[in-house]
Amino acid sequence: MAARQEIARAQEYAEECKEKNLCCRVTDLAVRGNDLAALGLQGEQIGEGLRLLLEAVVTEKCPNEKIYLLEYFSEKLKKMAIRL
Repeated sequence: MAARQEIARAQEYAEECKEKNLCCRVTDLAVRGNDLAALGLQGEQIGEGLRLLLEAVVTEKCPNEKIYLLEYFSEKLKKMAIRL
């Protein structure tokens, strides 16, 4: 039952995204892989970075604007480096 509810919520969100032209896919982001490559990411790191940014936009932690996304991502990279 819970799985059906999750699917229904995901479908509703997808419809809302479509209707309101919201960001719901990596390709909808205001940044591209080459933007993250310019920060030094390579290969799978780029995909992981884009997914992280998509989650940030969907959860409204960051607006889908290039300058804010790159700033948000740079801060995430700094925090990750401190933990290592």
